[in-house]
Amino acid sequence: MGITKRSITQLDFASSKWTKEIANFKKFKRDVNGDFFKNERFAIDEFLRSGNNGFLRLYSLLSGIYSEIAVYNHLDSENRPDIVHYTYLSGQALLTAKRIYEKGVRVGVEHLDRIVKNSIEQGFERALFQMIAVDRIDDPWLSVAENHLILLMYYNRYDQARVILEQLPESSNGLEQQEKLLSIALKPIYYAIINHDEETFNCELALRIKEYRRSMIGYSTLLDIPAVALIKIAERAGIRSFIDVVEIPKVFFNIPKEFTSNLELPYFQQFRAWFAEQ
Repeated sequence: MGITKRSITQLDFASSKWTKEIANFKKFKRDVNGDFFKNERFAIDEFLRSGNNGFLRLYSLLSGIYSEIAVYNHLDSENRPDIVHYTYLSGQALLTAKRIYEKGVRVGVEHLDRIVKNSIEQGFERALFQMIAVDRIDDPWLSVAENHLILLMYYNRYDQARVILEQLPESSNGLEQQEKLLSIALKPIYYAIINHDEETFNCELALRIKEYRRSMIGYSTLLDIPAVALIKIAERAGIRSFIDVVEIPKVFFNIPKEFTSNLELPYFQQFRAWFAEQ
């Protein structure tokens, strides 16, 4: 089916705010002398002071840090490969933190444990979208989510996905659970994929982007990883996307395997040995 609602799907490549965001980023880059890794060094230094007990906090921190670095690279150059690299590391870090947390490991400081718990809960769906976006759905850490709605959609297990969608509330009013809030927001897109409705998929994705452009919050909507992942999920259902916008970098499509196959989180081999003993 071709696209007929062109007034919706023919988005400007970038919003009117993009130029301002680039100017703000260039000032930020000058202020930090091009060093985007200060927070990564802080997280690693804290880990080295705490020893093996610090893996949970290390990876929960690095997930957010690497997500920010991916956006910085996107603002610096729209199709730089490092966007893919740090998107992958961000997703892997969050999934690793979740595996540690589910083993019963805690930081041991009440307010830090609360921060880590919130970080994992709020970032989990983002991590799943990140792994799909970088074509690393084969990552073994994804075993923690094999029956999650996002992966059910990815693997075309639509009967199971539909059951979950039908159980979601019609409205997000009064809801606080981040996972359900996002799933409710994406319901029309998921149903379009299930129904193999190319026109509706593109229209709903365009509406999502338009809404984000009206309500931009920091850097969070300048690099739309969920949209990248949704396009890849839709492609597996035979649906094409016709949307070309700056928030969806072309570098995410046709990613060579070697882009991420040799990437590894800091101290990951040490972590694997420690985790095997837990």
